[in-house]
Amino acid sequence: MQLGHIGKSIGWAIAVAALGYFLATSAFAAPTAQQTEKLHSAARALTKAESLYKTGKLAPAATAFDAAQKSLVDLADVSDLARQLDPLVKRLVKLHDSLELDGAKVPAIATELASFAAAGAGGSTKTQGKLTARRGEAAGKYSGAAPPYTGEWVVVSDGILAELGKAHPVSNDTFARMTAGVTVDRTNGDVYLMANNIGICKSTDQGQTFALVSGKTVTGRFEFATGLDLDPEGGRLMCFSIYGSAGYTGDGGKTWTQSKQSHLDFGAVDWSDTGKAMLAIGHESGGKLMLSQDGGASWKTLGTGYWGAGMFDHNTLVSSSKQEGLVRSTDGGEKWTKVSDEKPSAAVMVDFKGVGYWLGESGLLESKDKGATWTVAARTPKGACIGPMFGADARQMVVGSPDGLYQSNDGGKTWALAVPLAPGIKILKGGQWANYAWDPINNIFYASQMTKPAYKFVAKAASAK
Repeated sequence: MQLGHIGKSIGWAIAVAALGYFLATSAFAAPTAQQTEKLHSAARALTKAESLYKTGKLAPAATAFDAAQKSLVDLADVSDLARQLDPLVKRLVKLHDSLELDGAKVPAIATELASFAAAGAGGSTKTQGKLTARRGEAAGKYSGAAPPYTGEWVVVSDGILAELGKAHPVSNDTFARMTAGVTVDRTNGDVYLMANNIGICKSTDQGQTFALVSGKTVTGRFEFATGLDLDPEGGRLMCFSIYGSAGYTGDGGKTWTQSKQSHLDFGAVDWSDTGKAMLAIGHESGGKLMLSQDGGASWKTLGTGYWGAGMFDHNTLVSSSKQEGLVRSTDGGEKWTKVSDEKPSAAVMVDFKGVGYWLGESGLLESKDKGATWTVAARTPKGACIGPMFGADARQMVVGSPDGLYQSNDGGKTWALAVPLAPGIKILKGGQWANYAWDPINNIFYASQMTKPAYKFVAKAASAK
């Protein structure tokens, strides 16, 4: 009996060893040298495509995308490479969606990669009009609903740029003949558009026609979504421009005052107080924070190492620093006190109806005591860094994120993806480059960016025929 048990044990050991050898030489066998090289080739092509896309070279990026996808398709049925293929296909799907939304002609995700793509794109790789499955999934995280609007982005700046070109010949500036910023007066729907290096143009007919209104007072361009700071109550606008002259209007563009200080990335105005105090960050200045108390006639430097600006009144200022989080001054910038560990994601705080709103890494930050304390009032879409842009009241707002423009009608409790991003105008960290604006009266979205034309998206209810 004892020998019988020993014999059985030896038999089991041999069987286990045989099974281990089988698994090691089949499902878990190392890929061949040829397969490994093709995998590396696909990874290189994908990295190249991503790099080209980031620099705005859409056509070459689409070509590199196609090369990467073809290599991955050849490896899709090689089970030994499943673990290595998975992250590459997820990157491929993300790049495909971005290229398609920016208007590039890009091949569809191959059916051979469907099982991998489903894991990385919410189980679907089919596009839904101009919104991909990945975009739809992003919206669903907040509202569980389909995008509420349909429509498309159309160029609105060709006419005014052609007209201005007659009196302003194309210069050697590589950014000439395009737009560089847009904002909307929420009280009447008037649109203010920066014609690059020329000036501010205004439209009173929802972007159908524009006219230059700033003369030579405002020139240059804007590299941040918050270079144009418009009074939420309407009519007054400060233009914090770079490589030109900054300027202010207090009457809807009829008259303008030029600022003594220019080359400003973005800034805030104490719209709820004097309307003459301005807090701004200098362009490529190491975070130089500057203050004017007289409508831009004179400026003083408050320090360096700052990012972000907000004003509750002419003496109550808020900003942020990498070391301190949110900081506040109640004496015009003489002394600062840390008030929160929260970090803003938008460059400028919005003072709306006496409440401070600031998009942050944790969500929508809110202060009801002039910045003394801050709370996270609502979750926001991931990466939101433009806005909030308000509608009729604080319950109705729009924010911009890398996935598109999101809208809430309940103060941020729920969000829905309203419209996709305009062609080639991506929203990056801090709201740099892209300018987006919203007309809540006519439900029109606008977009502009240095080196790009200006667009508008006339949003219609998704159920409309």
